[in-house]
Amino acid sequence: MAVMVIGATVLFNTVLLFSAMRAQRTILVPICLQKTFEVTGSQVSEEYMRELLRYTMNLAQNYSPATARSQFDALLALFAPAEFPKAHKAYYDLADAVESGKVTNVFYPHEMKVHHSKQRAEVSGLVRQYTGEILMENSTQTFIVDYAVVDGNVQIKQILKREQAYRD
Repeated sequence: MAVMVIGATVLFNTVLLFSAMRAQRTILVPICLQKTFEVTGSQVSEEYMRELLRYTMNLAQNYSPATARSQFDALLALFAPAEFPKAHKAYYDLADAVESGKVTNVFYPHEMKVHHSKQRAEVSGLVRQYTGEILMENSTQTFIVDYAVVDGNVQIKQILKREQAYRD
């Protein structure tokens, strides 16, 4: 009788342990994120999109001959698989130009608008581009970032530049 009680208890504890392990959630907060965020279906929170846009634009628009390839490699990891080949070619061509022309680009974002229904965002800011130590461009620009949310993961589809009217 005691063996049956112990066996039943062990079986019961095993079932509870497996249930608890299936219900367990691990919440990871990547280093680049500093706030909590939510993903619900194909929607992500405003805070998450702002952090992701800040990180994405840093990778895409802040580079020098020494950092361009590593920046772009990290950026390409964010792209949707279907868009990867096109983005890879574009960013590696840009890396070649940056290295051969000794170009340094700096982007200072000042406004972000997220259009969740269109899965599109606009990031505006000041772009300064140098060749060597010579300032070649100093303009306000807007970048359009199209994205998709797939299985709770934000994937970049494309980043387009739309220059604004005023230039310095």
